[in-house]
Amino acid sequence: MRRTSIHLASKFISPWITTHQSLTSPSSNSLTSQFPLSTTVFGVDHTSHFSPTGALLDSTTSRPIPTNRYTCRPRPPPHCLDSLRRITEVFTSSTYNFCLVNYYATGSDSISYHSDDERFLGANPAITSFSLGAKRDFLLKHKPVPPDGEKAKGKEEKPLKIPLGSGDMVLMRGSTQANWLHSIPKRKGGEAEKGRINITFRKAMVKGGTENYYRYNVGDGGVWKWDERRKEMVEWKPQEGGKEAGQGLNSISGGSARQEELLEFLRTSEE
Repeated sequence: MRRTSIHLASKFISPWITTHQSLTSPSSNSLTSQFPLSTTVFGVDHTSHFSPTGALLDSTTSRPIPTNRYTCRPRPPPHCLDSLRRITEVFTSSTYNFCLVNYYATGSDSISYHSDDERFLGANPAITSFSLGAKRDFLLKHKPVPPDGEKAKGKEEKPLKIPLGSGDMVLMRGSTQANWLHSIPKRKGGEAEKGRINITFRKAMVKGGTENYYRYNVGDGGVWKWDERRKEMVEWKPQEGGKEAGQGLNSISGGSARQEELLEFLRTSEE
């Protein structure tokens, strides 16, 4: 997949991103270290799928799902992200049904060491991550080994550091999540004042995954949207007669000039 295509695609994706400031965390009651400033999610788990019109259907019967299947409101990905998903599936030989979008406004936004080893992702999940915008370091380190006498007193292993620039892709699969932790640390200097968009694709197998992702990546926080003039995320304010909060990404028309130009960029990556 051509890095240039992904890099150019970012300028079309950015204006349509609406992210959320979640108010809770799976591991604690704060977001001080676990999550970046802004995040959002699209997709639904393997037990359901979206119709061409965005309706939720049961994956076994292809009939509309019961209204009480989810407490959240799953959203289909916008055309631009779904096109990127399909291309990514070809190059990674994996399938995905969720797209998470994180926005790091400056080098002060970070995410602490963690692994995406939730049981709803199944054994040995494949997760593909794209970086757009500012260069940031991606750190990897082995998970702690249970204490074993004197061996536990040794020095902690130095983490692997991978600088990720705009257009770079990382594929984590196999036993990566079972054995490794990863993080994006805070950064000073260089491109620290520039924003970074992180797009990840993954596959949730059961409805618990859908509830988890929407609870912790949409939650109850405010809605933020990219301001092209100011080159930063600003809080989204509903206007009278305007669209519902969180619908911005889905408002891209498949026939618009912007959408067609983006799809052309994405198609070149298949050549």
